[in-house]
Amino acid sequence: MKKATDKRLKAYQDRLTYHTKNGDFDKASAVKGAIAEFEKTADGPVRPKVTTVKFDGHEYALIKDQVTWHVAKQRCEEMGGYLCVLKNAEEDRFICSLVGTVSAWVGCTDEAEEGEWKWVKQSTYFPKTANIDGNGGVSHCLTRHENGWHDGTAGERFFYVCEWDN
Repeated sequence: MKKATDKRLKAYQDRLTYHTKNGDFDKASAVKGAIAEFEKTADGPVRPKVTTVKFDGHEYALIKDQVTWHVAKQRCEEMGGYLCVLKNAEEDRFICSLVGTVSAWVGCTDEAEEGEWKWVKQSTYFPKTANIDGNGGVSHCLTRHENGWHDGTAGERFFYVCEWDN
C-alpha cells in the first residue's frame, strides 16, 4: 500500500514540475491543491524514517546529507516540516548540542535583503553569538559550525536540521 501511495505522490509531483517549468501556473496551482488533498488522505506528507529528538513540544532531526540551503529547506518541507527555527536561548543551546561538531543549516536567511535576517517561520530571536560579517553580500543563510553561528553562502553544502510541530 505504501509503495502505491509513494508512486501516486511522485506522479503528482512530476506533473507539478512539468506545469511549473512550462509556465502554466494555473495548472500547477491545481496540482498543488490535489497534492494537499492527497496527503490528507494518505497519512500525511511522506516522511522518511529519521531519528528525531523531542524538545519543547517539537521534534528535530539532524539530517546528515550535505546539501545547499535551498535543497535543505525543500527537503524538510517535503517531509512535512521546515528548517529549524530558533525561538529562544534555550532552543539555541539545544540545537547547538544536537549539531555538535558538524556544520548544519537552519531556517534563517537574509537573501531577500542583506542584513535583514528572517526565519522560514515566525520568530524574533537571533543568536547573540552569531558571527555575521556579510561576506561582501554573498553569504545569506545561517549555519551552525563547531565554533558558532555564521552566515554561509547558500551554495555551500552542509548537513541540516529539520523541525516538526507536534
